[in-house]
Amino acid sequence: MITKRQKINLILIKVLTYLILFVLCYGISGVKIFGNNLMPFAVGIIFAYLIFKFNGYILSLIYFVTILLSQANLNTVFVGINVSCVLCLFQFLLDKQKIQRKTWIIFVFAIFSQIAYIIVNLGGTKENLGLFVSIVLSLFFLYSSLSFFDAISTRKNIARLNLDEKICGGVILLMFMYGMSATNIWIINLGFVFAGLMILISTYLMSAEKQIVLSSIIGIAIALQTWNQMYISLFVVLAILSISFKCNFKYLSIISMTLGGVLVPLFFGNGFSLGEFLSLLAGGVIFAIIPMSAISNMSNVFVNNNLITVKNIIDNSKKQIVKRTQELSKVFDEMDAVYRKMVRGTLPDDKAKIMIKEELVLGTCAKCKNFDYCYRTGGNFIDNSIDTCVSIAYEKGKILLIDVPQHLTSNCINVNSIITVLNNMISSYKEYTGVINNLDSSRLLIANQLSGVSKLMQTLSREVDVNINIDTKFDTAIREELGYKGVIVLNSFVYEKDIQNRFVGLLVSTDTINKIVIEKVVSKIMKTSLMIDTIEQSCNGTSVINMIPKPNYDIAYGLSSANKTGKIVSGDSNSILKLGNGKFMISICDGMGSGKNAHSISSLTISLIENFYKAGFDNVTIINSVNKLLSLTEEENFSTIDLCIIDANKNTYDFIKLGATSGYLKRDKGDVEVITSSGLPVGVLEEIHPHITRKLISPFDMLVFVSDGVTDSFEDKLDISDYIAHSDTINPVTLSQQILDKAISLNGGVACDDMTVVCVRVFKNV
Repeated sequence: MITKRQKINLILIKVLTYLILFVLCYGISGVKIFGNNLMPFAVGIIFAYLIFKFNGYILSLIYFVTILLSQANLNTVFVGINVSCVLCLFQFLLDKQKIQRKTWIIFVFAIFSQIAYIIVNLGGTKENLGLFVSIVLSLFFLYSSLSFFDAISTRKNIARLNLDEKICGGVILLMFMYGMSATNIWIINLGFVFAGLMILISTYLMSAEKQIVLSSIIGIAIALQTWNQMYISLFVVLAILSISFKCNFKYLSIISMTLGGVLVPLFFGNGFSLGEFLSLLAGGVIFAIIPMSAISNMSNVFVNNNLITVKNIIDNSKKQIVKRTQELSKVFDEMDAVYRKMVRGTLPDDKAKIMIKEELVLGTCAKCKNFDYCYRTGGNFIDNSIDTCVSIAYEKGKILLIDVPQHLTSNCINVNSIITVLNNMISSYKEYTGVINNLDSSRLLIANQLSGVSKLMQTLSREVDVNINIDTKFDTAIREELGYKGVIVLNSFVYEKDIQNRFVGLLVSTDTINKIVIEKVVSKIMKTSLMIDTIEQSCNGTSVINMIPKPNYDIAYGLSSANKTGKIVSGDSNSILKLGNGKFMISICDGMGSGKNAHSISSLTISLIENFYKAGFDNVTIINSVNKLLSLTEEENFSTIDLCIIDANKNTYDFIKLGATSGYLKRDKGDVEVITSSGLPVGVLEEIHPHITRKLISPFDMLVFVSDGVTDSFEDKLDISDYIAHSDTINPVTLSQQILDKAISLNGGVACDDMTVVCVRVFKNV
């Protein structure tokens, strides 16, 4: 549904379009030959408009008004009526679907429109020869105009035209400027007004070579009109001046071109012309009024931008990647479901005991010669006694003679056999359940990994599926501004996902790279904070620089640690890792015990966590997978996890603590928030459900993470949160060392356990 505002905008665009057509037709109608008696080009341009699907009725009115303004007399009225009637007839037949808008049909109607023109200008041999030449020129100009306009309507871009089509466009420009330069309003020459305006606009839309060609055509047109070849040089020089002072401050180009219009004629000895000066100034004023955003939008028509093709290729490739990743995600989901169905599990304890009892009775008691007698005389007692034996053996892993109920030892002649067989059965069953549990754990671990990969594929699919717009309006400014600062940029590439996510790629001469200058200049031009993400060596002494949006926050950290007194290796491991996309990972892992074994466990845990996060897995999948891997081993591999994910784009902390000591979040005003642990260390239980504590980032937060060796030293002696709250230190390196030194001093200068302190200062990016 089109809104009222949209309807008004469409009407304004249509009115502006027809106004441009009127100006172009008026300029070309001013081109006269043979003593200003013949006007062969106006008919050609007006019929060429038909290829753009403009309304013939409106075009007939435009033509009639323009030729009357150009030369008002009875003959002109007669010719104008003839051409206007033919245009109206064309539109009438088109509306009735009697004809189609084809080039040869337009040619036929254009020839019929010349009848009145021929009648009016018939005369002697000389006049008839001029008339013939005029008609030929009119048809030739119509052909040129049709070729140019047809190419424009098809390709939507002037720069993609072939040489012949560009020549046709040049002919139209030549005729237009020739006609306009013959028109004066007071002392203002319309040719100079349009010349100045076109030179300034082309400065921001065309390459320097193309602008020189355009200014040369303008100069030739005005030189032909005035018979003064100086104007060819004048407009080429004006174009060069405009290019030389081109920058984001467009008024420099206006000033340089206007002053050039005064100085160049003086140099050639033509003197100063107030009319020409004011005309160029008027063109500059019109250009100054046009917003730069409107000029940038024109670039799609005037600039040969292969990036549109590149964008289409990228979009098609993205669609294929999205489709494949979604299909892969479904495959991994199916595999996840299959592995979960393969989990067999073991019998419940009560059913397992019944099964063992039945096998024991059938395998041992039923073969005894006293079986019938025992169950006939004391069946319930025997049955209950065997139940008791099975329960004791099941719970303890084996049964001894002392554990057997007295009734059974007093009446059973095969007690020792029962004990031996039962212990063997319990041992076999425990081994069986252990194997089954390990298999199930392995299957669940694989299922979790497959589920994580599926989620990763879905996330990747969503990221790839984001629409990317290629923006060309910053390219020139980036190259020039960095060039002024000594950074040679050979090429630049700007694209965006949305207004907040703009990315810049630069091909830079390696010897001229200055990171600080590049980030400062590009951020200023893009009006958003950007930072260098990667610098990759290319060929021929160049490097490719990729710039990404700067996260809202950055971090500085300090790390201090001490081994347990007498130990060479610490059981604590830590990691401060930049994950990308504005995320940071801070982690401390404390392996069970101290020394090499504890260090091996904690470093393995840290390594697993780092690699999982680098791969892009989510928090729950990572923690569950690490727990499964540690619990699968026969040894007791326990490790605490003190983990924090800082998202500097979403402005959040995610705290995950499993068996770890409390963490501390000190706000800028000195308030300290305690982050407590909510679970056992990883490797203890087969299944865990990690709790994630989320907090919002504030500028100048200080995060403090410590291992249990530090908290044990403070315990019952000094509240560590009070110590942190009353500390005036804002340097994380200094604060971490102060906390460690204080912990050791509270223990009499001895480290009773491995100690690790990590302090992280969060500050806002500028």
